[in-house]
Amino acid sequence: MSLVEVIVGSSIAISSIFASAALLNYVWKSLRTQRMYNTELNYANQLLANIRANPQGFMMSAVPIGDEDEEPASLTQPQFGFDLGVFEPAARCLKCKGKLSYAIRPMQNVQGTYVVTVRVTYPNYANPDAPPNKVRDYTSLVRR
Repeated sequence: MSLVEVIVGSSIAISSIFASAALLNYVWKSLRTQRMYNTELNYANQLLANIRANPQGFMMSAVPIGDEDEEPASLTQPQFGFDLGVFEPAARCLKCKGKLSYAIRPMQNVQGTYVVTVRVTYPNYANPDAPPNKVRDYTSLVRR
């Protein structure tokens, strides 16, 4: 075996190792992002289900839905914090990366119907359809 063959073989082996490590890193980051996105959806759906069960108990905002230019203050102040395996009130979850806030607004001219907006903020969105400000809003109608 000549020196050229040894060098070529070694460079192919080293390139394969680095390519495998890069691929493994990419897969790990993708799985983490997907787990975090699933966690976010789970917590947002749990909060919506709890609000559907008792909308009056969650009332925080009385801004009518017709006032489109007014954003309820409760959406800008997180009420809950979350991370993988953690979901607590924001005051007790200071190190949590994800934040959840919600607003319940009565619909005009439709008695007993509310528009519920759950806002999720997470700083590490790597998802291509995530907005640039790293905030997602989930909106649902709730009837008493």
